[in-house]
Amino acid sequence: MKKFLSKVLPISLAAVLVLGLIPAVGVKAANVIPAGENTIGLYESGEFGEPDMQNDVLRLPGDASATAVSVDAANKTVTFTDLNAGRMDIDVDGWTFVFSGTNAIARDLVVEDGTATVMVNEGGSFTVNNLIYGTVNLGEGTTASVSLEPVSTTTVESMYVGWDEETNEPIYEDQEIPVTAVPGPIVFTNSADAAKEETKEETKEETKEETKEEAKEETKEEAKEEAAAPAELKILDGADQEVDGTGDVTIRANGEFDNFSKLLMDGAEVSEEFYTKKAGSTIVTLKASYVASLGAGAHTVSFVYKDGSTVKTTLTLKAAANSEAAPAATNTSTTVDSTPAAAPAATADVAPKTGENIMWLYVILAMSALGMGVTAVSIKKNK
Repeated sequence: MKKFLSKVLPISLAAVLVLGLIPAVGVKAANVIPAGENTIGLYESGEFGEPDMQNDVLRLPGDASATAVSVDAANKTVTFTDLNAGRMDIDVDGWTFVFSGTNAIARDLVVEDGTATVMVNEGGSFTVNNLIYGTVNLGEGTTASVSLEPVSTTTVESMYVGWDEETNEPIYEDQEIPVTAVPGPIVFTNSADAAKEETKEETKEETKEETKEEAKEETKEEAKEEAAAPAELKILDGADQEVDGTGDVTIRANGEFDNFSKLLMDGAEVSEEFYTKKAGSTIVTLKASYVASLGAGAHTVSFVYKDGSTVKTTLTLKAAANSEAAPAATNTSTTVDSTPAAAPAATADVAPKTGENIMWLYVILAMSALGMGVTAVSIKKNK
């Protein structure tokens, strides 16, 4: 088979070059591949020359281009940068072909003898329209967009069969040769690039999830802080009382009892012997004896807590609650009670005395007698 291929492949190569080569495009820098009319070979020395099936590593069409090509014969490695060619024929077994940048074979990659390894550097790509004949392995970190197992057969027409020395032109003949092939396009890339993309997507997703989790945690923390934050202090019961000092006084604030520190009266701390305290939230009861000792008027009661917070209210002691005011209240009461006793005196001044009453009785009787006499005389005259 190898002997047969060595005869027919030159014809096939020339035919393909004449019939369907696509010129190289998109060259990023000066082309390092010398121009040729038809086919050019790359030798193990790293030099280009006439195709030689016995000595060249690979063959390219004469209009192929690349910005860099290097050959490492000791390690059987050829490295291309930005290769563009219509076709590529690999004519050695066990070599590795490394591609950097953007590389493309517009028609066929033909591995004529044994196995070749394709490796793409990170950030690079190598696109092939069809893979024909031999076997291609993937180098470290390299992936292919399709399976490289042969999936169909094809026929090569107008194959290169030799060189006409007289005309100095290739000889082509149609050859019906079944060959294994993998139809493309086949895109070789570096898995690190895919990994980077995956990492980017994963990072995005992780970032989204982290952001969600952080938002949840922040919400939880804010809720905890709000829950932990003390409510605004206020007096719940007993605010602004007005008392007479005769009994205990109870005042209740909403501060936490465990946080309660001390009680102030008009800014001065009240000794605990003068009041009792208990939870619920903070309940303070001032003893009656202490309340009675306060001066009459308004007094400021302050609940002071350990965190420095304070809530205040006013306690007003009536004047009657002061011990010195008690006698005055008693005198006032006595005066009021003695008022009814004066009423008979006023009545005695108005009523007439007894002697005067008898005198008036005599006057009335005399006038009545006189009237009766006048009446009698008048009647007698008329008769």
